[in-house]
Amino acid sequence: MLYKKCLLVSPLYVEGAYNLVVLDGRQNRLSHIPKLKPGKCLKELLLGENCICELDCEMMACYTSLILLDLRSNALKEVPEDISSLTSVERLDLSNNHLTGLPPKMGLMPNLKNLTLEGNPLKTLRIAIIKKGTFEILKYLRSRIVVEPEEISQSGPTPSHASSTKQQTDSVPDVAECRNTEVGPESKTVKLSKCNLTEVPQ
Repeated sequence: MLYKKCLLVSPLYVEGAYNLVVLDGRQNRLSHIPKLKPGKCLKELLLGENCICELDCEMMACYTSLILLDLRSNALKEVPEDISSLTSVERLDLSNNHLTGLPPKMGLMPNLKNLTLEGNPLKTLRIAIIKKGTFEILKYLRSRIVVEPEEISQSGPTPSHASSTKQQTDSVPDVAECRNTEVGPESKTVKLSKCNLTEVPQ
């Protein structure tokens, strides 16, 4: 557990922790999604209350097994369309960021049941739609997907797209202590909360 340890750099070599299920990196100073390759066991990635300003599309491919992705209270200004590749995500918290809109293809995330957006200056989503909940938000986003003519000629519109073409902490533990923390290949949970991390090295 690395909760409230004010690290600038993570002491973990987590690339080999293939059984990792939960990575808790909340309340640090991370500016990007950690470049981890924890295998296909990672289910929860908790990165709320950091300084993440953008989502690395390449990193999305490492987290295809995620069920919970917590990115609340960061500095995100936009969400890339590639987030739709996270097909297993059921809960996505994007609250308290700087988002003015969402990519239409987010509406294609098949298992997303809980999308939290409060505290964002959204301009492309009406409050009335947001208040109706995740189902209506995703429905609206799908309706904004525009299928290019070339794409239609190659694959034809799918039923799901048919109607879419128009449309800081009180106490600071010793940093050296944190750097000696190790994660073995059998580890299932890693807490990096409140460590003031600026990155999680490979």
